[in-house]
Amino acid sequence: AQQFVHTLEAAEAAVASGDLKDAASQIGRTRESVADLQGLPRFRDSRAKVDALSARLKADLHPRLVAAFHDQATDAARECLAVYAQIGQMEEVDKAFVECRQGPLYERWNQQAHAQEGEAFHEWLPAFHESVLAFARAELDWAARAGMRNRRVLVTSVLVETLTALAPQCSQRLMDLAGRGADQAALPL
Repeated sequence: AQQFVHTLEAAEAAVASGDLKDAASQIGRTRESVADLQGLPRFRDSRAKVDALSARLKADLHPRLVAAFHDQATDAARECLAVYAQIGQMEEVDKAFVECRQGPLYERWNQQAHAQEGEAFHEWLPAFHESVLAFARAELDWAARAGMRNRRVLVTSVLVETLTALAPQCSQRLMDLAGRGADQAALPL
């Protein structure tokens, strides 16, 4: 019981100081001793206290994780991953990765609007395809350097979610091309 109180205080101090690694370590130790104390009236709310500390830690950590993914800052991502692993919240990492890494694909897609004048959508589309493949390879490489687990699944999820969202726009552009008259530029079918 005394160890729980001590580690809980140490965890609270580490979270308050912003030392995320120490906070994760202290929360982990505190969480280990919670099960033994649940039956004691004085410690009935111990799990709630540990969960609240864990939530505060995640709230402090999430912006750092998002920034690391956005900037592809390998060392920062590794540090965040280590903390999330210590607190058993790796699903948060996976979710943030998929959300953060869609932006570059949307940027590539939106470049079509600024394509060279006279370049038709059907002429631009193969270049987009090639850039998506290059993006996927680069993402896998970076995710490996950052120590991401399930990186193939995560990069595939980024591609699927982004391309699914872009499908209606792509379909509409292709339909527009197919609907042009014989005297206008149409798909080379």
